[in-house]
Amino acid sequence: IDTFREKRANWRLIYYSGDDETGVGELQFLYSCSFNLSEELAEPNAFNQEDEQVFSFSRCVTKTSFFHVHEAEADKHRIIISVDRDILLYGVGLTLKSSPKKVLLTLQVQSDSVHGEWNKTVRHVVFHKDDVSVDSDVLQFPGPVLLSSAESYLLMLSFDGGESYLYQDGKETVTAVIDSQNKVQFKFASYKDDEVTNVNEGVINKLFFRHL
Repeated sequence: IDTFREKRANWRLIYYSGDDETGVGELQFLYSCSFNLSEELAEPNAFNQEDEQVFSFSRCVTKTSFFHVHEAEADKHRIIISVDRDILLYGVGLTLKSSPKKVLLTLQVQSDSVHGEWNKTVRHVVFHKDDVSVDSDVLQFPGPVLLSSAESYLLMLSFDGGESYLYQDGKETVTAVIDSQNKVQFKFASYKDDEVTNVNEGVINKLFFRHL
């Protein structure tokens, strides 16, 4: 245990005062109130033998036994993403309880002409019922998509039927650690007032990427 004479910022102090000759003792423990920050070791994933190594991480800590029923056609779930360095995004994780008829995977950036509107599509993929089942664990873009550190992106999953398990304890910032020399910081933000998928929880959890 390290002891210090001076009081330091972000250290919690615990005192002991004794009646004997030992006097007063002091222990100082580092604490942090930044609960929305996380550092996670990125997991390697081989999509196929020709690809360079792809990594994945989860933005939420806890997978729950609760699930969301995608009742309406085009039941949309969105999360805003930004990165601190350019990456290639390969896909998004999926955890289904029952199979949907169709899933749309869309990536958008804000329009140059209409301020604040996410109507500039970077990539849009349609997965039909023959493409997606309860055994599917990732929705993969046909080819990797470049994410620039200069942009923010809206990632959207749109379901037609089916059920998805929910994740909770999401983080606003996750640093995906590839190795001692390579890290990627992902920042997340909620889209409007979505009560199902947002920074804290939702059906969008794992991302698959490669650093550049």
